[in-house]
Amino acid sequence: MIAVFHRQWKSFAHSFYFYGFLTAFFFGLGALITIFHVSFQYANFEYTLSYLTIVLALLLPLMTVFSFHEERRGDEARFVQMLPISARNFLCGKLLAMLTVLLLLTVFLLLIPIFLGLWGTVYYPSAYMAIFGFLLCGAAILSLDSFLALIFKNFWVALGVSYAVTGAMVVISYFSSALPMPWGRLLAKLSLFSTYAPFVFGIVDLYAIGLYLSVSVLFAALSLLLARKLWRE
Repeated sequence: MIAVFHRQWKSFAHSFYFYGFLTAFFFGLGALITIFHVSFQYANFEYTLSYLTIVLALLLPLMTVFSFHEERRGDEARFVQMLPISARNFLCGKLLAMLTVLLLLTVFLLLIPIFLGLWGTVYYPSAYMAIFGFLLCGAAILSLDSFLALIFKNFWVALGVSYAVTGAMVVISYFSSALPMPWGRLLAKLSLFSTYAPFVFGIVDLYAIGLYLSVSVLFAALSLLLARKLWRE
């Protein structure tokens, strides 16, 4: 598993998709900081994070789908199948590598409230609670996208399905209030983006934490359960 982890990081280092992912993420972060903290002069970093979670969700499929797709190409696929490790260990190594990327991005975000505090009053508890929610939400989306990338072997189909699911959750989060109360509330509770709202206000929402952890564990477990069947085909 550790060998796969290192191999995945070497792959990231030579991947156009990965550098595109990082460029787009930091461009989105810079644009949001410019809008909220420079133009509007807000000191609340949590407002920026509420939109950054959507940016992250739109970018993660690039990393997950390409990560699985590159291992399925011709000679590369035959080489991977000859490795003396199980499909589950192989998948664990890849998931751990992608989760580490998310953790490193989160560590970088931890520094921004300190930087913003030099120019204004930052309410650090809500800012860091929002960053914590960003990590949980990102992990849930990463687990879901990885499962979809494993299920759908065609690159463009996997990418399209991932974006369709992400788009559906974004639409639900914004338009659930327009639906009749029982249905709108139920859909909002199931959307990974709607449940992020309490973190923006510094609230420890146990339901949201439970949902994110449940989605992360569920799709990671399904991926591991089906890894041998799907990966070796």
